[in-house]
Amino acid sequence: MSKKKKASGPESLDINHFIHQPHDKYVRAILQSKVIVVQIIEFVVPKSIFALLDLRTLKLTNASFINEQLQINLADICYEGKTKTGKLFRICLLFEHKSDGSVVVVYEQLNRYIANVWVEDRKQDRALTLSIPILIAHGSTPVVKESPVTLFPDAPEELLRFVPLFDYLILDTALLTEETIVNLKFLALRNVLLALKYSRDENYLRENWKKVIIFATKFKTDKSYFFVIQSTITYMVSISKTVQQNLSNIDNVLTSNEQEMVRPFFLQKYIQEGLMIAIRSFMKKNPDMEIKQVADLFDVDIELVEQSKLLS
Repeated sequence: MSKKKKASGPESLDINHFIHQPHDKYVRAILQSKVIVVQIIEFVVPKSIFALLDLRTLKLTNASFINEQLQINLADICYEGKTKTGKLFRICLLFEHKSDGSVVVVYEQLNRYIANVWVEDRKQDRALTLSIPILIAHGSTPVVKESPVTLFPDAPEELLRFVPLFDYLILDTALLTEETIVNLKFLALRNVLLALKYSRDENYLRENWKKVIIFATKFKTDKSYFFVIQSTITYMVSISKTVQQNLSNIDNVLTSNEQEMVRPFFLQKYIQEGLMIAIRSFMKKNPDMEIKQVADLFDVDIELVEQSKLLS
């Protein structure tokens, strides 16, 4: 396995970036932000371990240790840093999206992932890197954490000593309640987790869409959060009809103060493009539905539906 170069997040996100694998691309985008990653680490890592890490030394690497067998199932972002005693460690942020309720099996995948890190260490003639895997799970059902005992439930305890033993941390949106997320002290992470948890829940978004896309006022002039806010808004526009429709009518649905928190982070043309893409997709699945019915369903003019049909 060879180490692959990892491109950084796109310099300018538009809705087309999220057409395919939107959840994966959104997570990859926001994990380029060190401020978000630090918030995730503090939220997920036990206090006793967090106290050992010097997060001032944390930096994004361009390394990926996902080989051909793993790349279909996991997406990774790597950060390196040092402990307070100067030892090198790696934070491996791995994302897995399951929308069909299927079982997520990650222990064996993580075992290979850690082994890949060590293979690269040996190639570079350096000491083995201690890795802290954090699995970001995004699905409709909670992920069940695995261990040698769960993998070999019928094996005698004496034999489990021959199974690789390591730990990993899980940030599972399925296990987080809305109340837990809304009350987070990490304000930017709050929006990110709401976006991941409710991006396809139109019933929730009809009442709460503002909670997801409007960040705390203090972030308005903080450049370190610009890309996170832009990514979140664009992701939600690309995936939610409710957000598309509301932001298409921004003057009537947001106060002037709310508009100031949203307008700098998206281009109006992408809202209409997103709506047209959604309409085109709907019409392909419902070819017998009349144009007027589609227009009424999406609450748009017939002309926009006709334009959507012409999209390539």
